[in-house]
Amino acid sequence: MIRSAPIFLWMATIAAVGCDDDSLWSTSVRELSITRRPGFAPPAGQPTADCPSEIAEDTLSVVELIASSRNCVGDTGSDSLALHAARHAMTQDDLDTLVPLLQRLVIVDPVGCPSDAPSVVLKVTTSTETTMYGDARYACNDGSRQAVDGEALDQVSRALHDLAFRDFASLRATIP
Repeated sequence: MIRSAPIFLWMATIAAVGCDDDSLWSTSVRELSITRRPGFAPPAGQPTADCPSEIAEDTLSVVELIASSRNCVGDTGSDSLALHAARHAMTQDDLDTLVPLLQRLVIVDPVGCPSDAPSVVLKVTTSTETTMYGDARYACNDGSRQAVDGEALDQVSRALHDLAFRDFASLRATIP
């Protein structure tokens, strides 16, 4: 019973808030992650065992009600990449706060292809499949994936990062 409580609360949230028909977010989503890798610029630091490459990954596990963030970035005063990671066991209120942002994840037409485009991948896992999407602003990196609104990706990624690191004041300020 304890294991099913988060799923029941999550489904109640979705039913109460509703789902946008165009949104990738639905009651069948079990996990969502956004992974960012830099473009062609040199890394901000030397690889380490914890950080073999420069990367940022923000994940929402709906089944476990966990927000996590893992970032390998160059640290000031060091020439190596440094790992900054956090996980947060979410509450129902946390999920309620995220749902309006998650509903903004919609498929759009690609809009750009800058020369130093980063790689941004949204991975959505449901009970039946895992689908990868790209950022519409950098669609040239992988034309085989459907493109998702880049601003919405930024907002969801930032919200998951803030939630994982418990910067709730920042999170609530970003949601109208």
